[in-house]
Amino acid sequence: MPRRARTRALVYPSPMRERGRRRAFPPLALALACAAGLALLLAAPAAEAQVTPPAFFRGTVSAPGGEVVPAGLEVYAYIDGVLCSQDPGETVRRNGVTEYGILVVNSEQREGCGDTGDEVRFVVGNRNAAETGIWRSSIPTTLNLTLVNPTPEPTPTPEPTPTPTPEPTPTATATPEPTPTATPEPAPATTP
Repeated sequence: MPRRARTRALVYPSPMRERGRRRAFPPLALALACAAGLALLLAAPAAEAQVTPPAFFRGTVSAPGGEVVPAGLEVYAYIDGVLCSQDPGETVRRNGVTEYGILVVNSEQREGCGDTGDEVRFVVGNRNAAETGIWRSSIPTTLNLTLVNPTPEPTPTPEPTPTPTPEPTPTATATPEPTPTATPEPAPATTP
């Protein structure tokens, strides 16, 4: 019977042990570990300095009475009267439905704009939307908008045109002469 060759497993020496003794980290490994730790410490403040992302609103746009809202109308977002749209959004028509999408910036990007919980009002074209949204950073919010019929502008009453009042024209009127009246003559007095 032929002898079978015996295979021996290769054993690689551990970098940590050599003949039963512990071996210290080589200086290069220690320097790399320190550099990595320092990099982590320096990177931590940079993460805190990041700008809060804007809020994103999307949904459909409809009008009362079945009026079709056309594509191409600009969409604006306001918080407490401050324009907070990153850029104006725009309506689009897809499968017979008008849709919009808009980014609303935060108070770090524009003073007076979004902080968590702020109420967001929308204007589509020149019409207000009945619904309002709640500002939340980086969370896409689906909000379907219904446009409010615009309040008709009151027709200004025209100012009356002043007409000059004619001044009376002086006319000559005859003043009647007094009519002489006869005065009775006194009677002569008699003496006795």
